[in-house]
Amino acid sequence: MDPSDYKKGNEDILYYKWTTKFYKGGEKEYERLNKAKKIYVSAALESASWGIFQIMGYHYKKVGYNSVEDYVKAMNMSERFHLMAFGKFIKSEGLVKHLKSEDWAKFARGYNGPAYKKNKYDKKIAASYKKYHSHSV
Repeated sequence: MDPSDYKKGNEDILYYKWTTKFYKGGEKEYERLNKAKKIYVSAALESASWGIFQIMGYHYKKVGYNSVEDYVKAMNMSERFHLMAFGKFIKSEGLVKHLKSEDWAKFARGYNGPAYKKNKYDKKIAASYKKYHSHSV
C-alpha cells in the first residue's frame, strides 16, 4: 500500500521522518493510534511503543510473538509480559553485555537510540543503578 494515498487529512500520523511535532501526549495518543488503525491496523500497532519498557510494536518477533496483535494483547494483560518482552529485547539486541559491564552509554544507545544523550538516559540509568545497587547484598 502507498501511504501517500492516505496522507490527506492524516498529516498528524503519516509523515516521512519521525518527529514529536504531532504528539498530543498521554491518553490523547490513543486518538492518533485509533486514527492510524482505520488505515491499517497492524502497521498502526507496529508504530506505537508498548508496555512499561516502551518497546516498539515492530519488534514483536524479537520479543517472542508471532504477530503484533498478539504482542499488544500480552502487553494489555500483565506487567509480567512487559518484563519478559524487555528481557528478550535486550538479549536480541546484544545489550546484556553492556549491563554486565555497566556501560550505560552503550546500553542507552542500543535501547533508546541515538537521542539517548539528549534525554540523558545513560546518566539516569547510572544514577538508578548506583542508588539501588548499593542496597543489594
